[in-house]
Amino acid sequence: MKIFITGATGFVGKCLTELLLKDGHTVAALVRDKSKASALSHKGVITVEGTLTSLGLIREEASKANAVVHLAFIHDMTKYAEAMKTDGDLIATVIQALKGTNKPFIITSGGAVLGSVDTPADESHPVPKGPSRADSEVLAIEGAQQGVGTIVIRLPTNVYDSTGSGFYKMQAAKAQEKGFAMYTGDGKYEQSNVHVEDAAAAYVLALQHGKPGSIYHIASGKHSGKELAEATARKLGIQSRGISPEEAAEVYGSLMSIFFALNIVMDSSKARRELHWVGRYPASAYFDAIAGTL
Repeated sequence: MKIFITGATGFVGKCLTELLLKDGHTVAALVRDKSKASALSHKGVITVEGTLTSLGLIREEASKANAVVHLAFIHDMTKYAEAMKTDGDLIATVIQALKGTNKPFIITSGGAVLGSVDTPADESHPVPKGPSRADSEVLAIEGAQQGVGTIVIRLPTNVYDSTGSGFYKMQAAKAQEKGFAMYTGDGKYEQSNVHVEDAAAAYVLALQHGKPGSIYHIASGKHSGKELAEATARKLGIQSRGISPEEAAEVYGSLMSIFFALNIVMDSSKARRELHWVGRYPASAYFDAIAGTL
């Protein structure tokens, strides 16, 4: 298959690209940075220079591909509305390019669209109203009614490798800066995690077994805010303690402080059942990874 990818140089995208090439697929990647394009070209990837707003180019590349995987997102919390519009425009463009072909089109979302949940949430759990990547999910799912094999992959807050996760590194840096590791309130809120290799494998399986119009949760472990802070404190030789939501907002910013304290445990039974996905990394691997971060 020829697969067109956005975000091929990103955290999950790099791993997915390697898996697809290993399986013998042809990969075309939208790349903004010329230096990163060169690195991909050396691996045998067809590079397409452009940005997420190069809609004409994206339409053309999508129409030439057997499948499209959309991983890229503008992670600028100060311009979230703009990022959401860019995401929606790109998804709508690809749907128009693939309309009536039934070709797979996988988009990426996150468990954060669920807000805080009381129990492990599966894909049928209601999504709160308000601006979030759920808007992109709705757009994608509607594409299945137009003859496009749209699939949504929801990743957890913490996707990690042997060096930890991006969000954790932000929290660890603040702990080093403040001299103590922090959790909000009593720290009992829990969040799912998944190793990047397991996350990338889910996309490959979704291309093979995913059902159009479906959402899949991809998560294999979980941790509480307090557990995370205590692990950080032990590694750094400092104390851990709870802080108020107001203090957390001062430390991380208003939006990220809410994000870090969400209670989001995802149920991945559907992915295991329909995609035959199994996380290879045990739940303990996350704490092993963050220990190597500091």
